[in-house]
Amino acid sequence: MTTVKQLILFILMTIILVAMGAGGCDDGNATRFPGENGAGDSDSDSDSDSDSDSDSDSDSDSDSDSDSDGDSNGYTSAIGEYDGYVGDHGRLRTDGYKIVDGNGDVIQLKGMSLFWPLWGGEEYFNKSVVEYVADDWKTTLIRAPLGVENNNQDAGYIHQSSSDREKMIGWVEDVVDGAIDAGIYVIIDWHDHWANEHKSEAIDFFERMGKKYGDYPHVIWEVWNEPEYGVQWSTIKSYADEVVEVIRKHSPNLIVVGTPEYSYTTHKAKDDPIDDFNVAYTHHFYVDNDSHTLKGSQAYIQSMIDGNLPVFVTEWGFEVSKLSGNKAYEDGGIFSITPVDDNVVGPWIDWMEENNLSWAFWSLSSQTEPGAALKADASTTGGWSDDDLWPAGIYIKEQF
Repeated sequence: MTTVKQLILFILMTIILVAMGAGGCDDGNATRFPGENGAGDSDSDSDSDSDSDSDSDSDSDSDSDSDSDGDSNGYTSAIGEYDGYVGDHGRLRTDGYKIVDGNGDVIQLKGMSLFWPLWGGEEYFNKSVVEYVADDWKTTLIRAPLGVENNNQDAGYIHQSSSDREKMIGWVEDVVDGAIDAGIYVIIDWHDHWANEHKSEAIDFFERMGKKYGDYPHVIWEVWNEPEYGVQWSTIKSYADEVVEVIRKHSPNLIVVGTPEYSYTTHKAKDDPIDDFNVAYTHHFYVDNDSHTLKGSQAYIQSMIDGNLPVFVTEWGFEVSKLSGNKAYEDGGIFSITPVDDNVVGPWIDWMEENNLSWAFWSLSSQTEPGAALKADASTTGGWSDDDLWPAGIYIKEQF
């Protein structure tokens, strides 16, 4: 009998244990093993975290980051969040060698660069000018260069007192605010040839600008205008890595990094690119510059395309007076007193168009240099007729 009782007791205990294993007494603390409940976690989805979606993070999308839009690094398209052209196209980003808008469509921006402030360019750093070129010229881009230092002159932002630095930053902010109001894109440009020697100032500047404008999809960050001849890509990259990290604390927006030899030999960045999800590389050229040829630019940019790296022409212009048949810097320094030769300039514009290269023309100013768009007596608030423009200004206005 004892054996029978032991057998019955064993059967009863087995039934109880089976019932408990089916979940009837599970208090949520039972040991789980890989394969139980989908992926070894204690929730009701199929991943290994403690949320209710099917990925491994804590948000509500299907990717592995911590935002809710399906992209990394806090990027959102920003489509329709603002008025104007930016409202239609949203936040820019890179897609391989392409620059695309918030819809994922390839985009080409065309606009004007202002001139060095403190060297006379500041008179056009205002909202009225930005709104005028956006509305009347139909530009989609304006570039605001903070003149840091020019050819080691004892001038520029880094040589100014604290109060004068504030004034210069105020000029840049006026342009940025004007672009936001006008609904166009704006480049905040650290306009320097020796930025690696002014890294702490650049970091402070982009920290400040990032806090103020980092969320606006209008803003494009240009961290080093034109590295001086002799500055190697390794030096540029080392500087850019630190500045990009500062910007990324505040903004997922497109960042443009300068390249060797005044940003002409862009291809030298190809073999060791910046490790960031939304960076493009600068290309600058000046038509009729003895060192700049269309074939050279084409080869350098094709090399970048082959490397799946995007390029942005944040500055281009006219170098000397051969375009109009006059000697350089005659007649007050303005070469373009006769119409611009489209046979010379046109192929460069066509090439940028064919490759969807966004560009800013140098410069929206009344300076005595070949590419100045405005005559000396032109209004500093816009409203210009063709009589207020040099032929360079008339020609470039027709390209928008």
